[in-house]
Amino acid sequence: MRLLSLIFITFAAFAAPALGQADMRPNIVFIIADDLAWDDLGCTGNPRVRTPNLDRLAKGGMRFTNAYLTISSCSPSRASIITGTYPHQTDAEQLHWPLPADRLTFVELLKASGYWTAAAGKWHLGSAVKDRFDEVREADVSGFQLPTGEAAKAGKIVQKVVGDARSGCDQWVPLLKARPTDKPFFLWLAALDPHRDYDEGILEQPHKPGDV
Repeated sequence: MRLLSLIFITFAAFAAPALGQADMRPNIVFIIADDLAWDDLGCTGNPRVRTPNLDRLAKGGMRFTNAYLTISSCSPSRASIITGTYPHQTDAEQLHWPLPADRLTFVELLKASGYWTAAAGKWHLGSAVKDRFDEVREADVSGFQLPTGEAAKAGKIVQKVVGDARSGCDQWVPLLKARPTDKPFFLWLAALDPHRDYDEGILEQPHKPGDV
């Protein structure tokens, strides 16, 4: 109950405006990426990886430099973030375990206050909570063609990954173009880019295996 109270207090700042007032609440874009370490960005000092767009976001926004990972696994991390609870409290604490339908997510609170909500990219939370968003557009491939991706749902086979199609970021623009413009929006953007196949030799190795 204390946690739920905290969640509701947190989102009280995003409550719907009074009748007749212009809706000036901010749009929210939440970016989550697979296999991205804290120092894999230019803004955190990485000398090799170039991330100019994310660097600009970091410069113009707020950076949290004292964060802790509660579980180093894909779907459990997503379940914790979207519910605001520890992994052992979600009933989805293992890889590939779907988030149960009875779990409250912060997306529902945003929708209730008038936000239009969407998710693009890698989903990995199961089917029970997809309806918490107004729209979900999954990435097409993740090493293999995803049966829940947009291409598969259209009866297409992905023969080759082009541009940012693998990351799911290609679904961002269509979502924003189709959104209702009379509401603020929340976008959960789950990029796969750091999870791409590793090509040996592209990055200089920081050490030799024999030195470890």
